[in-house]
Amino acid sequence: MRTGLTTLVWMLAAPAHGAAHLQVDSQELVVGQQVALRVSVDSVRQPIQPEISAPDGLRLQLAGSPSFSSSFVFDGQNASRQSTWTWLYALTAMEAGEYSMGPAVVGTQRTQALTVRVDDSRGQALEQLSAGLDVTQAYVGQTVIWRASFDSQLQGQPEGWRLPPLPGLELDPLVQEQSESLISSLNGQRIAGYRHALALRVAEPGEFETAASTFSLMIAVRNQGRVERSRQVFVAPGQSLSLLAQPDGKDANWSGLVGDFQVSLVPERTQIALGETVSMTLRVEGDASVAGWLPPTLELEGLTAFAELPKLGGVLSGQGYRGAGERSFTVVPETPGVLDVPAVTLQILDPETGTYRVIQTELFQVRVLVGQDLEPKRQSFSPPEQPASEGPPALEAREPMGRSQLFAWSQPGVLIALLAPLLALLAATLLRWPKGTPVVGSSFSEELQALADDDLAGAQGLLRAVQESLGQPPEQIPSDPQLWFELQAARFGGGEPQALVQRARRAVQVLLEGR
Repeated sequence: MRTGLTTLVWMLAAPAHGAAHLQVDSQELVVGQQVALRVSVDSVRQPIQPEISAPDGLRLQLAGSPSFSSSFVFDGQNASRQSTWTWLYALTAMEAGEYSMGPAVVGTQRTQALTVRVDDSRGQALEQLSAGLDVTQAYVGQTVIWRASFDSQLQGQPEGWRLPPLPGLELDPLVQEQSESLISSLNGQRIAGYRHALALRVAEPGEFETAASTFSLMIAVRNQGRVERSRQVFVAPGQSLSLLAQPDGKDANWSGLVGDFQVSLVPERTQIALGETVSMTLRVEGDASVAGWLPPTLELEGLTAFAELPKLGGVLSGQGYRGAGERSFTVVPETPGVLDVPAVTLQILDPETGTYRVIQTELFQVRVLVGQDLEPKRQSFSPPEQPASEGPPALEAREPMGRSQLFAWSQPGVLIALLAPLLALLAATLLRWPKGTPVVGSSFSEELQALADDDLAGAQGLLRAVQESLGQPPEQIPSDPQLWFELQAARFGGGEPQALVQRARRAVQVLLEGR
């Protein structure tokens, strides 16, 4: 009898908080078998009981109150407490068939759905090893899964699996092999189940015959009054495997991916200032490994992109294999305006048809702002209009100030406290008052003459000093409004240093002459 691995939830992109999960110990059962099913949700307080039902052919029973576990999660900056509530159910196979379980609903959260397959157990030996690949034909670069399962009423200690040589295949470097044990029941009797799974990539073409797989179990037996250990070995036959070379038809957009994939390009934001940087992330996700992905570079008109190293990952579960890869780019705008970001095109091999097809990202625009567009929009406030009246409102008569009140106002401490805000404002104004401007021939002129032809940092520092002496921000240069932003962009390789330094010389000269 072949059974699936415990359902796992892929957590590469999903948030850790507020997630709900549906898990079952085995997705392939026989009539009469009972396994554990769990519904869990992350929540600070105990949530309401999940809403989940079983279709005809399956029976679902709640096994007591929910269990609670707590842990701390650290994201690199902050630590937060994460609490998980789990409900345990007993799922019993009543009739043969294929059934859909879920999704379970817990408040506003919904789990994923899963499939449960039930076989008729009559005339079927329970102690039977099932092992093999999920396909008999695959292309070079394709991901294939080798699974093995064994269920038994024998009480023993498993010694482990002996896997056959798998010619033409290599282990996927992104996923570790999985091995687990589970406990269920069949018509009231205890069943021990053992599972093993490998994710493999096709490395070379050829026709191969895989050898047999074995599983050994040490059980206790009585021999003349003594308890001894006896080894029982179970064998699964091999299988034929046809591995195909990749067909002709690759082009410049070949991605190295074999499978069903989707691609997206997501910007950090679509509105930036000239001289700033923005991050864009290219992501591929599909039902196969991304170990052989060839990440492209971004060629954007009006934008310079600096690529980071790609990040690759994969998850193997009872539902199959999911792979994901992403590559981030630091993008620097070179010119202001609205810039079109073209679609990124990837060519992949579809193993279902044995042909190549193209996937693309969606088009979007990046708006590069400069000058007045950078100023935040301020909401204007105007005093409410007073209704027309015949004259000014009458003033209420006040009693003359008494002697004690005059004495309080004349105290030095009270006067200093009242005048403190005014004195602080006057001091701040004096500190920010523009200093006396030096004449041509002073230190500014000497720094201008000593400025090297390619000294971008020196040119930017001199501009800043001159603008501060005038009481103006550095980016507001009337004679050359774009100069400051282009100097900022030059830190990332944009622009010609000598040309920018010459423009900075002329701007400083104009500022000095206009004093």
